[in-house]
Amino acid sequence: MKRKNFRETMSLSWLIFVESIKSFINNDSYQTAANLAYYGFFSLIPLLLLVVILLSNLTLSSEQVLKGTQTLAEEIMPQSSEVLLKEISTLAAKRIWGLYSMIALLWIIIPFASALRSAFAQVFKMEQTIGFVKEYLLSVVAAFALLVLFLVLVITRIVYSIVLVNIVAAFPIVQYAATVVPVAVSLLFVGFFFFVFCPVKLTKQELVIGSLITTILFFVIRPIFVMILRINPDFGYAFGSLKAIFVLTVWVYYSFLVVLFGSEVMANIRRRDALLVRGLFLGRAGVPKKRSPFLAKFVRAYDVDTILFEKGDPGGEMFYILSGSVAVKNNGATIRTLGAGDYFGEMAMLLNEPRTATIAIASPGTQLVAVSQNNFETLLRENPAIVRSILKDMALRLKATTQQL
Repeated sequence: MKRKNFRETMSLSWLIFVESIKSFINNDSYQTAANLAYYGFFSLIPLLLLVVILLSNLTLSSEQVLKGTQTLAEEIMPQSSEVLLKEISTLAAKRIWGLYSMIALLWIIIPFASALRSAFAQVFKMEQTIGFVKEYLLSVVAAFALLVLFLVLVITRIVYSIVLVNIVAAFPIVQYAATVVPVAVSLLFVGFFFFVFCPVKLTKQELVIGSLITTILFFVIRPIFVMILRINPDFGYAFGSLKAIFVLTVWVYYSFLVVLFGSEVMANIRRRDALLVRGLFLGRAGVPKKRSPFLAKFVRAYDVDTILFEKGDPGGEMFYILSGSVAVKNNGATIRTLGAGDYFGEMAMLLNEPRTATIAIASPGTQLVAVSQNNFETLLRENPAIVRSILKDMALRLKATTQQL
């Protein structure tokens, strides 16, 4: 049993991974990452500058703040942090940063926050139903949350460096375990990032798995990127004095590719039930569609003459016939018999109206797949081929009814 459950878990994980790759390509994530890299590049200096200014005005010394910012910059911007921090330290040293200046810096970050929210809305297939003012206010809140996140990260690194020096001095063996802390902090960073910018309420499972995959990919691509730069030190040579900016932009671009793929994984975990029943609705009308090996959790078996629902009952779900048949009845008379490959109950479910007929199980060994309204709406929203298939089925039903009349 445990081996079977393990195989099913691995198969489901593989399905989610494959679907994540497909949706990553279909959503044109390469173009989206390029847009985010553009906004992110112009927002990075104002963001880090705000961090340095705000923390320097606290009890922390400017030297500690710059050191903590440097540690963070080295982690997220390999081979480019020195140039960026030199610019930030020069700007921060100027005594021109009042309240209005800091608000202006935050305002520069808002387009980046808005682009992030739009990118995640595309990944999770969210329909934009809010107005411009509310959308802008949400982007302001997201920009502020991003600033708070970077403040916390820099403070964490300052505290970590101080505490680590003292602990290692007393217990040298601790330095080996200390390598785990940056990984844990990065994982928390990514998790909070997704929590802020994802347009849906993520479950703990979705958030943890997506954050873990994203963090792992970051730790994989970082040494590869550094290795490429070491092997090819002339990378970006054509940009001359702007080489550091070019390298930074390329790194930011690949970073957002990782972030978008992690969000695709979370989105497909979220819609996994819809993925499992999707194959039922692809194919020719009246012919049993593709059956997924993961459908067992949705399958219900019924005895003959069992009344599935009565006319006038509320319709909260629809049904697909895997095997056997059902009778559609009205006022006690059978008006139609549906067999394997047919589905029913979708109209009452979509319209939130009572059932228009009574359904009774017509043959022994009948197996039905229950499809919830949420899963069905996900299928219709994300799969045009299924919409065409269902419209074709409905047209054939209407044609048959017209001929009977």
